[in-house]
Amino acid sequence: MGRRAPRPVGAARRRPVAPSEGHDRPLPRGGERRDRALRGAAPSPHPKVTTALCHAAASGAIEALAEIGTPAAYAELRTLLGEVRRRDLLRRVAAVLGEPLEATLARDDRVRREKRRLVEVTADPEPRERQRAAAQFVRNELAPTLRGAGFDDSSGRTFWRHLDDRVERLQAKAHRGGLTLELGIWLRFVPRPYPVPERDGRERPGELACDLRGNVHALSGNLEAAGRVSAFWFARWRPLPVVLRRLRDGTQTDDAFGWGAAGSPQHHVLTGYVARAAGNAEVARAQLSLAAAYYRGELEELSTERAAEPEWVAWVERLEADAAGA
Repeated sequence: MGRRAPRPVGAARRRPVAPSEGHDRPLPRGGERRDRALRGAAPSPHPKVTTALCHAAASGAIEALAEIGTPAAYAELRTLLGEVRRRDLLRRVAAVLGEPLEATLARDDRVRREKRRLVEVTADPEPRERQRAAAQFVRNELAPTLRGAGFDDSSGRTFWRHLDDRVERLQAKAHRGGLTLELGIWLRFVPRPYPVPERDGRERPGELACDLRGNVHALSGNLEAAGRVSAFWFARWRPLPVVLRRLRDGTQTDDAFGWGAAGSPQHHVLTGYVARAAGNAEVARAQLSLAAAYYRGELEELSTERAAEPEWVAWVERLEADAAGA
């Protein structure tokens, strides 16, 4: 391949054409900007690097959504509140949305503690020994207790309990000083665009698939107390009116979180179906209508990849039908 001819001395460099100036390059849509923000805000795969992969790209995508200012753009920003883990970007999104300061500070403190716990685990000088000890404890002591309580499906240190309207999940994770019991609830009556993993016909939802999540820190020598707290946590969320009340309040805390930022499409879907199952037709109709309108608008964007996925199209049509029939 031949070499490019040198640029004449004094010749001006060609100025790059901005996306908005090109007639054949449409501006990215809201969903694409959200994806760009998530990619840019993702942590580096190198364990010693704590900065985002491309902070400037993530920040630029958020600013672009803020400048657009349409309801769809604000819905994308609310979705980012439940997905981004960069505290500075979360604060910027919260400021654009006009979120109350108390809610922003509470989220910032929760994310800070989560990151600190992760640093402690990765900095542990004896991670393999602790993992082996945790595995042995779970196998010899925790597993029999959980099976007696109905968690009869398991894989490694993860256990599932299958009930009529939900699947309850418990996973034991080792950390310095003991274990953390990661708790989750996956509601059967909420339709999903894609199925969760199964074994022998029994659902095995992962941690992020759960609609409600919490955790209990079990320090060494206090594992029995942690078990009692976990049992109370699951029992607390059995009544659907209690779940609906928390969803409508929208407040997420260390002991209950995971349903998406208040006002996000994910939050509308979950609140609508919980209200429907709890017999509150008015709230169900309002919430499902908001979710269906958002996802229908997303499908009608020609640039979205989801428009070509039959599972996603069928799920949106199900939302619309359930909203009309609520």
